[in-house]
Order: sequence, then structure tokens, then C-alpha cells
Amino acid sequence: MRIAFFSDTYVPQVNGLVTSILTSREELEKLGHEVLVFAPTIPGIQNEKNVYFLGGFPYYPQPEYTFVLPWGKNFNLAKFKDLKVDLIHSHAMFGSGLVAAGVAKLQKLPLVMTYHTLFEQYLHYFPLPKAILFSVNKHLTRLMCDRCKLVIAPTQAIKDVLTGYGTKARIEVLPTGLSRDPFMRSGARKSDFNVPEDAFLFSSAGRLGREKNFDVLFRALASLKDKLPKWRLLVAGDGPERKKPRGLAREPRH
Repeated sequence: MRIAFFSDTYVPQVNGLVTSILTSREELEKLGHEVLVFAPTIPGIQNEKNVYFLGGFPYYPQPEYTFVLPWGKNFNLAKFKDLKVDLIHSHAMFGSGLVAAGVAKLQKLPLVMTYHTLFEQYLHYFPLPKAILFSVNKHLTRLMCDRCKLVIAPTQAIKDVLTGYGTKARIEVLPTGLSRDPFMRSGARKSDFNVPEDAFLFSSAGRLGREKNFDVLFRALASLKDKLPKWRLLVAGDGPERKKPRGLAREPRH
């Protein structure tokens, strides 16, 4: 099959969605399928086989993501039919997700969507009453899901939320896979981070956003007090809340 991925983020950006896209493409290609990626034009992009870059503008609340528009930088969607795609797989609901839905309808192709993000946990980025935002998100999510032949939920919790929204779409739980290769070749040692060898080292890697609840992690570890006499926490990541972990780290343990 020839499968078209649509996404609002792509390399060189580093995040869970990009990792999921790259992993899914690799595994599908191992099975003999061909994957075409439609991604936003972002700084640092490089020409790559079967990757087509579209125009757009950054999301106001999360500038690392691009609201993709249906015109290209190195490809014209009017020529999409020439690619002889069999299936469209959207990795976004808004932006490129809307583009994917439009292309699927025009080309009469089946549409699949992976619902990577629970948008109701991101409503704090928008300066509007939460009740209104929740209602709009619920309505748009249900509308988008109902246009799909299949919706993939990475977790049962996400499936439960989508079902609660009232969508009639078929939903299947398919966790995002991880490759063991990065862990096998990292070679990182405690001494690389000035952590004593006899200290217990916790590590966390991810986007530093309010919805990731890093404050819960910090306060949970602080509550351990002397149950773990010697421990350190290593946080790797960036995001709008990147200054907050430093402030939490300076708070006295109670």
C-alpha cells in the first residue's frame, strides 16, 4: 500500500509525535508498504525522499507546532492524485488533520487518524472560558473522528474519552511502540551528570508543559524525605514551563 501521513510536526523537531511517526513509518516499510509524509515547513528541514512540505503558521499557544495549510512549499496538493495513494493517515486533528480530511474526501480515500493528544488537557493555553473551550473541543473532535474509517487511540484512557464525546467511529487501542536502539547505544553514566555512583538516580524526559504535571513528580519525590537518603532527579526537555522545574527544585522539602 501507499500510505500518506499528515502531521503538524516533523524532524528536526524532537517530541513524542515525531518519534511515533518515524517509528510507524519504519515498521510499515519493513512490511513492504510505502509511506509518504506531508509535514510543515519548519527551520532546519532537509529534503528527504517521500517527504512533502506544506505551508502554515505556528500555533499561538504552542509555537513549536505548525497549523498546516493546504498549499505546499515543495509540492502542490492539486497533484496528490498522481501519487496513487491508497490510504490517508492523519497524525493531527486540527491543521494538517483538516487538510488530510479534505484530501481524503476529494480523492475518495479512506481516512485513518491517530488521536495522539487529549486536547482537553491543553485548554489552559487559550484565554477563553474553559466550559466553552471544552464544548468546542468535544464537538470538533467528535466531528473529525466520525469522518474516519478508523481512529487509533494510543491508550485505553484516550479511547474512553473519545467514546465519552459520543463519536460513532471505530476506535482501536494501539500503543505507540518504542525502539530499544537509543537505550542500547546511549552509554550515559551517572558521572556524566555529576551524580554520585551511590545515589539513586531518577530521570524524566519530555516536553516541559503544564499539562505534563512535572510539579506532581517534584512534590512526590520531595515527600520521600529520608526514605531514599541519597537521590537525584535528572530532567531533560524544553517547553513553556522550562523555568518552573528549577523553582520547584529550590523549594524546601516538607
